[in-house]
Parts: sequence; structure tokens; C-alpha cells
Amino acid sequence: MFLTCQTFGRIMLQQGNGRIVTIASMSGNHIVNRPQKQAAYNASKAAVTALSESLAAECAPRGIRVNALSPGYIATPMVQSKKDLFDTWVEQIPFGRMATPQETAAAVGFLLSDDAAYSSAASSLWTAATPSGDHLDQHRSLRLHPLA
Repeated sequence: MFLTCQTFGRIMLQQGNGRIVTIASMSGNHIVNRPQKQAAYNASKAAVTALSESLAAECAPRGIRVNALSPGYIATPMVQSKKDLFDTWVEQIPFGRMATPQETAAAVGFLLSDDAAYSSAASSLWTAATPSGDHLDQHRSLRLHPLA
């Protein structure tokens, strides 16, 4: 991911503007998934967020916005193939379903749009949560925190 951001970032720097959205995960900074063990995955997704925030701070003065989207569970074929965990995960989601890839793409589209022109260095947790915070017992935090 670093090399991709670097390659396209150079083009964006030359043109004086650009927008980058990286895909992290709720597992990177917001929860520790259970029952699966995935320390390496969680650490790598936390690194995506840290890289995105650092790039945003470095690139914002030169017209480039960088944001990280940290989605919850998305109903992809890979996730749906985890038959032993799928129902457990869905039971933890207040809507009783996972997000669709199309819903996730719409969130990325928003961050790339002019409607999000003031958003840079945002690490957006994008997942279903109840207003009472019941779902957040396992999520520890729900945050959208622009840093720049």
C-alpha cells in the first residue's frame, strides 16, 4: 500500500491536488476480534491508519487529501466462506447483517467527493452501532477524528 500511495502521490503532487482513501479495518484500531486470532492482521490494519494520517499531514499543504476508512464486517465471498464464524459475527451487528460491498464503496465515494473537501487525516470507523453503545462494548470506541 505504501508503494501505491507513493506512486500515485507523486502524480498528485505534480498536478497540485488529489484524493486518497485507504481501507483499514475496525480490527486495526477499534476492536480485537473474537474468537479468531489475528494479531498480524490487526497490526497491519493499524499501520494502514497510521500511514494514512502521516501522509495526510505531509500532503495536505500540497493539495492532497488522505483518509482511512475502517469498515466493520462486509459480506464478501471470503467472509461468507468462514462458515464457522459468520453467524457469530452477524449476531454481534445490531442490524443483523453485514455491510455490502456497494455500501462500503459509497462510503469511499463520499470521502473522495467534494462533499468531504474538509476531510483529511480522518480515520473513519464505519460500522453499525446502537446509540446506547451496546455494540461498542466490544468496539471500545466509535470515532471520526479529523486531525488536520
